[in-house]
Amino acid sequence: MKEWFKNLLETEMLNNVSEIIVSFPLPNIPEIQQGDNLGALIVEKMGPVGGVQNWDIFVIASKVVSKSEGRVVDLTAIDPTEEARQLYKRLGRKSPQLIQLILDHSQSYTITNGRIISRHRLGFILTSAGVDQLDDKTAIVLPEDPDKSAATIRQEIENLTQKHVAVVISDSEGRPDRRGAGAISIGVSGIDPLQVNEVQLEGGKSKITEETISDLLAAQASLIMGQRGRNIPIVCIRGFHYRQNNKANIKSILHH
Repeated sequence: MKEWFKNLLETEMLNNVSEIIVSFPLPNIPEIQQGDNLGALIVEKMGPVGGVQNWDIFVIASKVVSKSEGRVVDLTAIDPTEEARQLYKRLGRKSPQLIQLILDHSQSYTITNGRIISRHRLGFILTSAGVDQLDDKTAIVLPEDPDKSAATIRQEIENLTQKHVAVVISDSEGRPDRRGAGAISIGVSGIDPLQVNEVQLEGGKSKITEETISDLLAAQASLIMGQRGRNIPIVCIRGFHYRQNNKANIKSILHH
C-alpha cells in the first residue's frame, strides 16, 4: 500500500467516514485479441494485487471489449456514399470511409465545431458514434450489445472467484457544449445504473433525486485510464456501496 494512503487511513479525520472508495488500474494488460476471455484475464491480473473481492466494480474501456468480440472493421472495404464524401469535404478530416462507418452506426447526427456528434443506433450520444480509428486501414466500433458483454464478463469473474462483482463498460464522450472528452457508461451488469434517492428538505418536505451512478463510476475510472497511449483499459473500484442487480441494464435509463 502506498505510504501516503496508509497514513491517510490512520488520521483522525477519517474516523467518522462511512465510505472510502479506492480506484486502481489492473497491471500488465496485454494487447487484446479477438476471442480473449476478459473475465478470466481480470481474475488473473487481480491476483498480484490481492485478488477479486466481493463488491468490486470493474470499469472496462469499450475498445478492449470490442477487440475481444472482433468488432474491428476494414476501412478499405467500405464504399462511401455521396453524403459521406460531402461531409469529408466539409470537415476536411477523417477519411470518407471512416465517415461512412460513423454514419452507418448513427441514427442521426449534428456537426459541432468540426466534430460529428452522433446518436448511436444503441441510443447513446457520442462523438463519431463511438467509432475509433486504429490505423489508416482499420477502425473499431462499439460492442453489438454492451449490456450483454458486461454480463458475460461479470458471470465469468463470479464463476471463477465465487465473489459478487459488477461490470461497467465505458466509452469516451464528447459534449457539443464544451471542448475535450469525458466518459460515460454504455453497458452494465450487476449494478443499477441509476440511483434514486429521497432527500429531506426543511419544513418536512422532500424531493426525489436521480444519479447516474454508472456514469460517475465511468468518469472516476477515466481519470486513471486516460484517453490514449496509457494502456490502462481496466480499472477496479473498491469500497463503493451498491445494490446488487444482475438484471440491470443501461437501456433502462435512456430517453430514446
